[in-house]
Amino acid sequence: MTDDKMLARIAALLRQAEGTDNPHEAEAFMAAAQRLATATSIDLAVARSHADKRTRAQVPIQRTITIGPAGAKGLRTYVQLFVVIAHANDVRCDVASNSTFVYAYGFAEDIDATHALYASLVVQMVRASDAYIASGAHRPTPTITARLNFQLAFGARVGQRLAEARQQARQEAEHDSDRSPGTAIALRDKEIELLDYYRRASRARGTWQAYRASAGYSSAARRAGTGLVGGQGSATPRSCPRRGLRWTAEPEEAGTRDTQRSKVYAAEDFVRTLFDRAAEHGSQAVEFFGTQLTLPPEGRFGSVAAVQRYVDEVLALPSVQRRWPALPPLKVRARRAASAAHYENHDGAGIIAVPTRDTADWAMRELVVLHEIAHHLCQAQPPHGSEFVDAMCALAELVMGPELGHVLRVVYAKEGVR
Repeated sequence: MTDDKMLARIAALLRQAEGTDNPHEAEAFMAAAQRLATATSIDLAVARSHADKRTRAQVPIQRTITIGPAGAKGLRTYVQLFVVIAHANDVRCDVASNSTFVYAYGFAEDIDATHALYASLVVQMVRASDAYIASGAHRPTPTITARLNFQLAFGARVGQRLAEARQQARQEAEHDSDRSPGTAIALRDKEIELLDYYRRASRARGTWQAYRASAGYSSAARRAGTGLVGGQGSATPRSCPRRGLRWTAEPEEAGTRDTQRSKVYAAEDFVRTLFDRAAEHGSQAVEFFGTQLTLPPEGRFGSVAAVQRYVDEVLALPSVQRRWPALPPLKVRARRAASAAHYENHDGAGIIAVPTRDTADWAMRELVVLHEIAHHLCQAQPPHGSEFVDAMCALAELVMGPELGHVLRVVYAKEGVR
């Protein structure tokens, strides 16, 4: 398929996404557009790998993408949206210090697809944000804080959905018997060529972050933004699938409703976002509510066995054993076809179930596993009550350092967790 035909088909899908009032349909059209873009990009990469000579149109390029005028509100959220779309389409980005423009590095067809998706999704984001603010559901949070948090969450959700669609298209291409057997090699060569070009062409210095803690935080606006990707839907947030952690141990006793669960999840979502942003920019230094803070490095795990080794090491720490003596055993098992980590307790023995890496690799991270270990250390009801919060903060300090304990306490407090 030629680049022009691909863009025409993507535009048609995006018009359908913009025209529907059903957010589920809008997401489906958006994902279809991404799969089409990925499939076309793969075809062109394979074709380039077989070409004897390269034309100027077959090598990586740099293009300047204007985001908005200096001083405009919310430019960082627009940049974030462009960057997550670019990431799903093999495009690297450098961002202006004032967020007014982006340098995009990639193959022409990938930058074209990124720009087409952005042009549609930014309209959907602003429209959904306006509807949310007009509904008054953000009150008493200040309007600008609610809008920024809504749009950041919208962009993050877009990035997640596009990444899933991209991965699906790549897997289908690599396992398609009708395609060239060199597809995987062609894609790897493309990645290497783009990286080499980016290293030569980029003059960027420093790091850029979409979120600044000084801008304020609103979990309600983030939930609303996550639930309203695409479409002209109501500003009332629909049910948002929690990427967080679930407690499913003993049934709640009378009078012990887990009233803090959603607040704990929202606070820890925010903390993980801080770590993600730091990792993206290769620096652990972040601005945290007006102060500079250096976050500790966070471990990632490649297998269930690696999680088990980590759990064993944590429970064997002398400081942990002094605080929680005579701990019962804690095992880790795979949890297939699921997207959340899970703790359960059977006759005093604890089990952490984690999604396998090919199901939901986001859960294979240190912050998530520490949350589950904290459940093992604190068996009190309700599951996310004050005793659990104390255990989580203390464990974080002992394992990852006092900075994380401080961050957790501040964010828990701002979220209303006691």
